[in-house]
Amino acid sequence: MDDIISLFEAHGGTMRTQDLKNMGVSLLSVEKLIEQGLLERVQYGVYTDKKQWDDELYLFSLRCKKGIYSHDTALYLHGLNDRAPLTFYMTLPSGYNPYRFRGEAKFYYIAKDLHEMGLMQMNSPFGRNIPVYDLDRTVCDILRNESRLDAFVFSEAMKGYVRSEKKNLMRLREYAKALRVYNKLGRYLKVLL
Repeated sequence: MDDIISLFEAHGGTMRTQDLKNMGVSLLSVEKLIEQGLLERVQYGVYTDKKQWDDELYLFSLRCKKGIYSHDTALYLHGLNDRAPLTFYMTLPSGYNPYRFRGEAKFYYIAKDLHEMGLMQMNSPFGRNIPVYDLDRTVCDILRNESRLDAFVFSEAMKGYVRSEKKNLMRLREYAKALRVYNKLGRYLKVLL
C-alpha cells in the first residue's frame, strides 16, 4: 500500500485508472486505500492523494482527453483576462461527443485537421501541465466568436495581445488564414498597431 502512495506522490498526487493498470497496480488495492481515506476518487477514472489540492483544470483535462482549453479559459491562463471563468471552455475535434461532460464545460468544435493547431502545454494555477491553445490561436478563436464575448473583455484581450511580448504576428497571420478570420483580424490590427 505504501508503494501505491509513493507512486501517487511521484506523479504529482493524481493518477488515472489506465496509468495504474499500466504500472501493474490492482484497482482492488486502490479501492482499499479509498476506504482507508488515503486516496479519493475525484472523477470517473481519476484518483488523487488526499494530501493534494484539487486542481480542477488538470483533473478535467485528464477526463476530457480530446479537449484543449480555449476561449475565455485560455484568455485567463494567458493573462489577457483577470477574471477566472466560471465554467471551463474547451475546443474538441468535430465528431467527438462529450456526453459524459454535459453541463461541466462549454465546448466548441473545429475540424480535426485544425484541432491541434496552436496546442501547447501550460501550467495550471497549481503548477500542473494542461493542454491550452497558444496566445495567437486564442486571439483567432475569440475573433471567430466575438459576438459571444463581452465587449470589454474582447477589447482588453485584443489590447493585451498587442502589448504582449509573447505575440507572434507571423504565426497569428497563419492561424487567421486557416481559421478564416484574416480580414477581421486586419481591421482590428490596423487600429491597435
